[in-house]
Amino acid sequence: MAFDRTFNVAERREVDRAFEVAEARAAEFYRIPGREWSLFLHDLQTLREGPGPHPGAFADVVKLESTGTDTRPREIYRIRVRDDAILSALSSRRDGIQFFPLMLYVLTHEMVHVVRFASGLAAFDAEEAARESEEQRVHRVTRQVLSCVDDEPLRRVIEAYRSAPATFGPRGGRSPKYA
Repeated sequence: MAFDRTFNVAERREVDRAFEVAEARAAEFYRIPGREWSLFLHDLQTLREGPGPHPGAFADVVKLESTGTDTRPREIYRIRVRDDAILSALSSRRDGIQFFPLMLYVLTHEMVHVVRFASGLAAFDAEEAARESEEQRVHRVTRQVLSCVDDEPLRRVIEAYRSAPATFGPRGGRSPKYA
């Protein structure tokens, strides 16, 4: 499948940096000690590495099962980022939204989902009404998680997406929500 554009090397470095900050902020917000962070198995995938969410979505989370060395299945949550949707949105905006702050918001949002799914605070396979409610809750929590970051470009992203309604698509790809 061909995509309009995937992240270049410099953009991918910024994605990785945003992912590290998002992980740290989520762990701090939920007070997850470092020794327990490994219980929240997750990874990050861009379009260059594999399929992403439905067209138009910035990112989603899918649940995978892996058998480790102990043969007990373990849940792994994969955050899938849609490079082309993010790059297209950035190029069409005229409000000064920048790449890193947008990625930090998107990845923090997805990390909140990961923590909530992995800890049992939210059901991964919830019905649509519950998913809509959960999506709004995750948007609120994401703003709380990032509220301590004193950064004007990030505040611009938070304000731009404050009233953006969550959009949902079919459950294809085993993803419970779409950003």
